[in-house]
Amino acid sequence: MSTGTDARALADDLTGNRESARRLDCVYEYIRSGGAAEKRLRDLVRLESSAAGTEVSAYAIGALRYPHAIFQQLSAMAYSAQRKLPAMESSVGLSSIALLTPPWTQESTAYLGLLCWTSLHGSQADFGMAIYADLHRYYHTAARLAEAFGDAPEAIPGDIIDYYSDEAPEGLCEQTLEFVQEGLDKGDDPDRALSVGRLMDECVVLYWKSVLAPRGETG
Repeated sequence: MSTGTDARALADDLTGNRESARRLDCVYEYIRSGGAAEKRLRDLVRLESSAAGTEVSAYAIGALRYPHAIFQQLSAMAYSAQRKLPAMESSVGLSSIALLTPPWTQESTAYLGLLCWTSLHGSQADFGMAIYADLHRYYHTAARLAEAFGDAPEAIPGDIIDYYSDEAPEGLCEQTLEFVQEGLDKGDDPDRALSVGRLMDECVVLYWKSVLAPRGETG
């Protein structure tokens, strides 16, 4: 159960989950041991391309349902990611056609599906907690990935390392919690919102593991 109707309390409950973070340790260790083969990097870039396109759509839907300034920042973040993808694509030898065919698996599409579902059918607090969980888990993992790529025995393209070195836009997480709070103040269910946030956290873990974890550890 949640600790009340305070968005910050929900966020603290969500981010206090250390187990989901530990589930990604195998990814960092695998990369440092030489697991970042070119095919995996290509799959990673294809997955990021699919995610950025999905986020653009989900945030547009959110802006239609909830006229809130946060969606300008979120959309700008997604469009910024899309602008960086061609350089990453070129660095791993991907064609523009190959970029349009992401590695479809149950694990890799869980994040995309939940983001779209909450944008269409979730309450404001549900969608906000999904976004918050995504931002928290994604950028925390990206920073550690950038470090692991830098330590990898094989040469990792600088465009990829730079991409994952970026931090979340300043103030975006706090604005997301303000968006969540608005929903809670209107009567959205805090327990359901927290459950959605936890599910999104799990989906983002699966997102990373789907293309970067050792064989047999993608779930």
